[in-house]
Amino acid sequence: MKYKLFLPLVAFLLWNAVFVFSQGGLYQPVYIDSHDFWWDSSIRVITESSLDLPTEGEAAILQFELIPAVHILDEESISVYSRLYNPQGDLYAWDLQFFEKGPYATKQKYTVSSDYYFDVPGTWELRYIFFGPGRYGEFSQEERNQFFLNKSIVYSKNIRVLSFYEAQSLIISNNSLIIAKLGLLGGFVGFIFGLFGYYLIDYLKYRRKIKINCSWGLVTYTPSKIVFTIEVINYGRTAVTLSSAGIELEDNKILHILESEIRPLEFPKELPPGKSYSIHKEYDNLKNSLKDKNPKRAFVRDQTNKKYYSKNIRRFFSEEVKQEH
Repeated sequence: MKYKLFLPLVAFLLWNAVFVFSQGGLYQPVYIDSHDFWWDSSIRVITESSLDLPTEGEAAILQFELIPAVHILDEESISVYSRLYNPQGDLYAWDLQFFEKGPYATKQKYTVSSDYYFDVPGTWELRYIFFGPGRYGEFSQEERNQFFLNKSIVYSKNIRVLSFYEAQSLIISNNSLIIAKLGLLGGFVGFIFGLFGYYLIDYLKYRRKIKINCSWGLVTYTPSKIVFTIEVINYGRTAVTLSSAGIELEDNKILHILESEIRPLEFPKELPPGKSYSIHKEYDNLKNSLKDKNPKRAFVRDQTNKKYYSKNIRRFFSEEVKQEH
């Protein structure tokens, strides 16, 4: 009964022995790996044209890439032996390339390149084998030929080679696609600029343009009076409704003008485009209201609470003006 416990182990060892001898020996030292345990390998096709695929009559660079999964201390070179088969399945060319000498660091990319020429369109097949550091020279050409029959150690990549007319069609198609994308992008940019321009023109056309001019002079009433005048002019294309007026002082306080001794105020006052409205304030009364404070500028306010300012009016209340008065 206890011997039955060893039967699975014996069967496993016998199976491995049969498998190893069927492969031609106790080990297979001719390749780096038959799986992706030791290496992560890939191949890139590099062409001179803008297409990712080679064209008939064109040479291409086949770049082999290896990334070790473990650190390899051998100082010899790893090699790659490649064969190119034409669309009819015949051997067309072969090449042998050596990577840089070891040791090889983990997860670092190592590359070598082979140049191949493709003379006919169709699907070509590239087969290649990796040999461990310094192992390529250990085998004869006949042995290497036998290795290519073992699919477990041979890497393979199909390469599509375009005919001249296929390449021209793809180039034209790619150019048409680029032109279409540029046209779409240009149309979108044009639409954005057009929309922006429309709103900008609309804003500039209908924005409120109010200018305020201040002056002082003599009014020929009986008796004559000197008045300070605030003139509001609408230069825009939109009517503006004025709601109040005043003078801003240099300490940022506000002196509101609530009445006029010359002509009654008309707030709210609608000011159509191209029209003006004047506010007259008796100069002496206004000066007394300032109480020796320095005025900065006059302003009017519309019904949207937006203010419009004049230039600095301090000169109208300077000592020179007072002496003239």
